[in-house]
Amino acid sequence: MPKKSLEVLLDVSVDRASEVPLHRQVYLGIRRLVLTSRLRPGSRLPSTRPLASDLRLSRTTVLDAFEQLTFEGYLEGKIGSGTRVSSHIPRDVHTLASATQQNPIPTVRRKPRIARRALTHSFRQRLAA
Repeated sequence: MPKKSLEVLLDVSVDRASEVPLHRQVYLGIRRLVLTSRLRPGSRLPSTRPLASDLRLSRTTVLDAFEQLTFEGYLEGKIGSGTRVSSHIPRDVHTLASATQQNPIPTVRRKPRIARRALTHSFRQRLAA
């Protein structure tokens, strides 16, 4: 595992007794590493399965954190080549970071696969009508 991946594992911690959701704790930990330049642009992050295993979390929890970080522009990923710190972090990200400490941005939640299928089926039926 690359050295930067070890930093992520050492510096991201979760407190199961906290009221902060686990995916949010992972998100905040990785975001802090990016904002403090402990993880520099282009740094590769560990894949979600080993990170989830090492943090003793479900992979879905780690995926939710990664998706939120990607949505906000902190991370970028390509299938087959892993997830990396974005090479173009938005200029206002530091302002955003301090603002989100006061008012957290709502997390992006994926719809369950079965709900997506139902919506797609319903949409296709309406198109056919």
